Amino acid sequence: MKKTIIAVLAALTLIIASSALQAAVTSAQLLEKVKKAEAKFSDVQADMVMSEVNKKNVKNFDTGYGILLSLTKAKMAYKKPGMFYATGLLDGIKFKSIQNGKVRKDSGAGINKKTNVADNPGKGTDCLDLGFLCSSLWTDNNVTVVSQNGNVAEVKFVSKKEKAGSKRKELVWVDVTNLAISKKEHYSSDGTMKTRATFAEHKALVPGLPIGSKATIFGKNNAKLGVITYTNLKVNNGLKAEMFAIK
Repeated sequence: MKKTIIAVLAALTLIIASSALQAAVTSAQLLEKVKKAEAKFSDVQADMVMSEVNKKNVKNFDTGYGILLSLTKAKMAYKKPGMFYATGLLDGIKFKSIQNGKVRKDSGAGINKKTNVADNPGKGTDCLDLGFLCSSLWTDNNVTVVSQNGNVAEVKFVSKKEKAGSKRKELVWVDVTNLAISKKEHYSSDGTMKTRATFAEHKALVPGLPIGSKATIFGKNNAKLGVITYTNLKVNNGLKAEMFAIK
């Protein structure tokens, strides 16, 4: 009898532990975990290596991924909150993209364009595009947990500036135990999926905050665009704000 009771208690303990492990996380809980993890993070920079690029698909692609995948000798930098820098050669000519807050400027290789990303949701670059989570996402978006399967939650981000009737959104799959992003899908205002990125080879920016250092990018109709891999990753180098100045 005693052995039976012990066995039952052990089974109940396992069931309770399993239920707790798979309990659905809320958006607020996820935000608190991100805030705690990013407290010791300030900036990151890396070389970007492009591979498996489908030049035909990339040429017909009209978003930032299309340009990035066309670069050679490329580098990127990010400084929180919301500063992004990418440079490289586009058709052999120096190209640079800088985002500082809600303003982005692309210049070089025959391009000279400034965009107010606050009024143009989907035109900017944020930490999700780079393969990690940051608390500023909750400032700029309405964030909801759509579902959870085991430790992986599907999280929806909709810009607070999005127009009524628009179906534009980002769906992101996050491991709630370690904040690793495995997949991101971007949907246009008409509800069609425009890009999908899968992230692998995660590395810690700081303890508890991983970045997917290898991103495989797909466009419409699941057409593969290419792979972006970060190498020579450097974190918390004290990057100056002047590096992200837009002139």
